[in-house]
Amino acid sequence: MKSLFFVFLVGFSFLGKTNEITIAVENKPWEPYYSGKRKFDAKKPGVWIELLKRVEKNLKSENLKIMYKRLPWKRCLTSLKSNYVDAVLGASFKKSRMEVGEYPMNSGQPDNTMGVTNSTYSFYKLKLGKIEWDGKKFLNLVGSRKIGVTAGYSIGDDLKKMNIRIHSGTHSKNVLEMVLKGRLSGFAGFTDITDSIIGKDKVKYSNVVKSKIPIKEKTYYLMLSKKLVQTKESLAKKIWSEIKKVRSTQAYLDLELEYRESK
Repeated sequence: MKSLFFVFLVGFSFLGKTNEITIAVENKPWEPYYSGKRKFDAKKPGVWIELLKRVEKNLKSENLKIMYKRLPWKRCLTSLKSNYVDAVLGASFKKSRMEVGEYPMNSGQPDNTMGVTNSTYSFYKLKLGKIEWDGKKFLNLVGSRKIGVTAGYSIGDDLKKMNIRIHSGTHSKNVLEMVLKGRLSGFAGFTDITDSIIGKDKVKYSNVVKSKIPIKEKTYYLMLSKKLVQTKESLAKKIWSEIKKVRSTQAYLDLELEYRESK
């Protein structure tokens, strides 16, 4: 009887074991991704923190519990390398960083579908518009009309460096409306947000087309420690896969839009 009770306790404790991971986050705000210095803002912690809350909730079967540690950026990386933390939030891909931790990989390359953000900007124009983006420069940009951007987005500075005249609007939807009305040559928009706006009203935006080549592209990842990936490979893969799933939901796209463009 005692032995059966012991087996029951061991089995119960195994089933209830928490997979607690500590994620290092830089100790200064990077809006809209995360807020605060030592602690996140309780009401608006940041879109990446909201993303990971959903990942944690969806991986209940894995008993996943996420903790955070705010550190200077260099210490985030050194802490990951030494396995002092299990992950670093918001690292772009650098080959040298593969010695520090692990990225989600596919055929020897980082899998950008599993990043926390694909910071991609695309060019949107009317179907009959002659202006084109060839991957390096704009072609057939003539006349006095400008290219629209959303105020505060980094793409505006990038276009200015190309000597492109821009119009800055408060919200992506407003700028897109100006393209529809023919008041702008096109819109250099944050891809996830603009695709979401168009996707909600495909009939209205049926005359708008997107460039095949992005104007600018950079992916940020949740890097995991080598120790975590080696000892809990299945959990690591599930975390990266769940990030991809959550990011593809309309609810998350709406949340991202709210964070980026609510004033």
